[in-house]
Amino acid sequence: MVKSSPIRRTRVLLDTNVLLLLAERFDVFEKVREAMREPYELVVLGSVLKELEKLAEGNGAEGRAAKLALAVVRKTEALKIVPGSATYADDALLANADGAVICTLDRELQRRAGRVLTKKGSAFILKEVS
Repeated sequence: MVKSSPIRRTRVLLDTNVLLLLAERFDVFEKVREAMREPYELVVLGSVLKELEKLAEGNGAEGRAAKLALAVVRKTEALKIVPGSATYADDALLANADGAVICTLDRELQRRAGRVLTKKGSAFILKEVS
């Protein structure tokens, strides 16, 4: 009997700014699915979750968007939440970027990462940054 090895899935690390798009009725999860051409798993790092929690304390539009994003993240079983020690979300994303794709709107983070998914119009595009 031949044992099959598990499918290697690329981790797609979701940044805070991408999760905030959920409040704009932008289906982040569907757009990631459309853009990825390989098996993947969606990951939210603990520092991103903490950043959302801090934003959710606000009363304005950003606070409401963060509350919605938190609710979606907590109820979406397809997301893997990974605790971490970094306090700054960008540092945590970069520290976990080896072999992963960072899904972000942040241009500085895109410049520093190797592979990124970013929003272009009403879709995400995969970019290799060198």
